[in-house]
Amino acid sequence: MSQPRTQTHDAGGLRARKKLECRRRIAAEAERLFRERGFEHVRMIDIAQAADVSEPTLYNYFPTKEHLVLDMDQELEERIVGCVKGLKPGSELVEAVRTGALNFLDDLCQSSAGKATGIPESTWHGEALQRVWLQLNLRMANRVAETIQSAGKAKVPRTTALILGRSIVAVFAVILEEYGVGRMHRKDPRHLRREIRKAVNHLLDGVFL
Repeated sequence: MSQPRTQTHDAGGLRARKKLECRRRIAAEAERLFRERGFEHVRMIDIAQAADVSEPTLYNYFPTKEHLVLDMDQELEERIVGCVKGLKPGSELVEAVRTGALNFLDDLCQSSAGKATGIPESTWHGEALQRVWLQLNLRMANRVAETIQSAGKAKVPRTTALILGRSIVAVFAVILEEYGVGRMHRKDPRHLRREIRKAVNHLLDGVFL
């Protein structure tokens, strides 16, 4: 009786891996096209063809071109949720957020070193991208709040969990925003890293949580 369940579990895991691989391939091709042609000159059909997927498949993963600019949202969500699992509000949570946020900054600097984004500032600050980014932030914050409520033995009130969730996500979101804008202005990545790191530490040492 156990063998069919194992096979079903393996099949589900394989499907999930294939979906993740497909998503990453699409995002990688989109990044390449944005860099080579510029965001405004790349169509969704161009991305689908480059990634060797159908347009419906592309839209299933990324509803708009703006979602492709923010393609790391699922990985970022899992990274933030991982910081708060099993932790109670207080100094332990602060340090977990600090470690997670600074590691995210380091990984961001390493992964984008020497790369031009192809994303114009007008797009980064445009209404369409900002609307998608706010939606993603809210989704992540709600997930973090749910994780905080289910973590530990002490029950955290819903309002408290929501405040914590949105505050924690804001730390990561601002890191991504400020680093992205800084790179568009061709600021030195090392200077950006020092500047953002200092701001995060100052915030967590003083007024946050």
